[in-house]
Amino acid sequence: RRRLPRRRGAQARTSSAPRNLALASRGGAEMARRKQGRRIKRKTQKETDTSDQASELPPRAFVFSKGKVSAPLKALVNDLKGVMSPNTARALKAQRRNKIKDFVDVAGSLHVSFFLIVSSTEQSSYLRLVRSPRGPTLTFRIRSYALAADLAATLRRPYSAGNAVWQSNPLLVLSDFDQSQQEQSLAATMLRNLFPPINVQTLQISACRRIVMLHQRPGEEGGGVELRQYVIKAAPTNVSRGIKKLTRGNRVPSLGRYGSMADYLAGRGGYSSESGGETDDDEKVDLPQDYVGRGAVRDQRVGVRLHEIGPRLSLELVKVQEGVCDGAVLFHAERTKTEEEAAEDAARRQARIDAKDARRKAQEQNVARKRAAKDEKAARRKRRRAGAGEGEGDSDGDGSDDGGGGGGSGRAPKDTRYYDSLGVRYDASTDAIKKAYYKKALRLHPDKNPGDEEAKEQFQAISEAYQVLADERSRAKYDAHGASGVEKNFMDAGVFFTMLFGSERFEPYIGTLALATAASMEGGVSMGRLGVRQKKREVQCALRLVDMVAPYVGGDEERFRQFCKSEAEELIAVSFGDCLLFVVAEIYRCRAAEFVGYRKSTLGVDGHVAAWKGKKISFDNHTAAAGAGIRAAGAALRTYRMVKEIADKSEGEPADPLSGLSATQLKATQDSLPIFLEAMWHVSVIDIERTITTVTHKLCRDHSVDEVQRLRRAQALGIMGEVFMEVATSRGGSKDPKSKVAEMVAIMVPPSASGAGTSGADAAGEAQQGASGGGGGG
Repeated sequence: RRRLPRRRGAQARTSSAPRNLALASRGGAEMARRKQGRRIKRKTQKETDTSDQASELPPRAFVFSKGKVSAPLKALVNDLKGVMSPNTARALKAQRRNKIKDFVDVAGSLHVSFFLIVSSTEQSSYLRLVRSPRGPTLTFRIRSYALAADLAATLRRPYSAGNAVWQSNPLLVLSDFDQSQQEQSLAATMLRNLFPPINVQTLQISACRRIVMLHQRPGEEGGGVELRQYVIKAAPTNVSRGIKKLTRGNRVPSLGRYGSMADYLAGRGGYSSESGGETDDDEKVDLPQDYVGRGAVRDQRVGVRLHEIGPRLSLELVKVQEGVCDGAVLFHAERTKTEEEAAEDAARRQARIDAKDARRKAQEQNVARKRAAKDEKAARRKRRRAGAGEGEGDSDGDGSDDGGGGGGSGRAPKDTRYYDSLGVRYDASTDAIKKAYYKKALRLHPDKNPGDEEAKEQFQAISEAYQVLADERSRAKYDAHGASGVEKNFMDAGVFFTMLFGSERFEPYIGTLALATAASMEGGVSMGRLGVRQKKREVQCALRLVDMVAPYVGGDEERFRQFCKSEAEELIAVSFGDCLLFVVAEIYRCRAAEFVGYRKSTLGVDGHVAAWKGKKISFDNHTAAAGAGIRAAGAALRTYRMVKEIADKSEGEPADPLSGLSATQLKATQDSLPIFLEAMWHVSVIDIERTITTVTHKLCRDHSVDEVQRLRRAQALGIMGEVFMEVATSRGGSKDPKSKVAEMVAIMVPPSASGAGTSGADAAGEAQQGASGGGGGG
């Protein structure tokens, strides 16, 4: 390997070996197919690229190394990325275990048509030029090379190209390629197609900043292909060095040695030669358009110069293959195969292709066999369930089915009214019942049907049905004895739905709570699917909030305040509306004060203070949730032990036949109920806080609008928070759930279950005390 001498300290910068294959294009063309920051799914996206559209795109290339290469070769890869800019991925990283197939798989969707692969062996280094996806492959031996840093080290005054040079396509110059030789003709065609063609009618000469030269040396000079890269520079002619120094320099020249400005411009004292900066007549042109540089304007006569910026490459074509780094060898510079050897190679390639096809067919057969077995299993399960419904399986089974997850007793129930109200079969699983209830409740909720008594009655009916069928014990009693065998003390439908899924009226502000999202999922809860739906929830809330604050942003503050007042009155009227409204208002005020404070106060002091308050609110919410969770866990353990102990000691005490628990046992469980409800509330507060924080961030940092509109949005949020907080506090709203917990317990716990001689008011008082005490010694 022959390299140019280099100065000390001129080592090329190299990057460490990457850990993964990452396709990026910093400083180059954006290659990833994206839509609003999200990757487009290939399977569900319609194909929009036609052959005509694809042909209009400039050729794109991946430049990377394969195998173990030295640090100078890694630097050469970076220099080649510069040569191919801007139609390459400048930040492309590849891992050693990545195969050529990995690059071919992603090249189609990114419209990449060429690979430049640098590799090294013990004998030499190689550069492979590959046409994707079907070849051919040209393998060049790298005889010698010089990096861009090597060239800069040899120059007294290295030329700095600047970032703008890499943003335009280079001009390609091919010379002395013999078209009569097939390998040279193919090499010239491949090299020509690496770069986009030039349209002379529409070309802007200001975009012509670089030249890439590829020269085929004749055989008597050793042959091979030489690569050079230059930057084009244009300077006005017929200008003395003194004037050029005046136009280039930033300092005022010293005129003490000259009698007048004319002496300086005339060139006395070392500037007397007017032709010192001149170029040959062959290098002078009249600019038809404005070009880059001082004085390079239209109709100006300028001298054109080329500054080499590297890299330099001396290549030798050694092999041409038919496919992508594989296939039949069409040309080899050092070896010629006989017909027998060529036939053996073709047979080996065909054997590999046949083995690959056999493996693919075997895999398809295995997939079909497994799918058929799965379908047969599902058919057997369906027949078994149908037989159980007809009474064929009345023997002593445990009443569970294979995939039901709590799917009933297996026999037809005595009364199917609850199942019919939810629209499910009697052998439906608990997850199916929960999903059916959620969908019907959303449609029949009173908030969506104001004044509709029929919808209200249906909502009450499905809530009662769900409270019975969601519990395995009460469902078994219902299946055995009908509605008469189930206790009729149901929780209020609106309260019940709000506790499970949140109020329907608050969805424009807080979206669908995570619990409701999990309940509506098919096939079980998945954290990945929950994350996707959470992002969708945040975007929908942000879009709704943009529409809400639009009147204030447009300048109608009075109308916006009236809207906020009417919204607050409607929101506070729903179940737990005062508490939910207080939480929303608190976060709105804090986030609005933070954004406005950063931009309005001196050094953003008010913004920092508001951010600190927001962190304190979040810390308090998480601390309260953690404490409530610990108390709930302790209460659950104590309740379990207490109920078991009472059951062991009071075997003779008359028990309620409907609930299966004695009055003393029911009283023991009631003491822990407020703690469980308090824990549920704190978890909901954290969910709401996280969602609204992200929504306000999207609203106030939306760079699709200008700074003034973002500031107006933040001010509108502050006004909305103030109005909501005023209405919430006037109705006693707060984040403290104790009073609401007492009301919920009074609704949930029927007077008959509160023990002998205990009224509903006493139960509410006991719930209030239990919530305040936090579960005793927890």
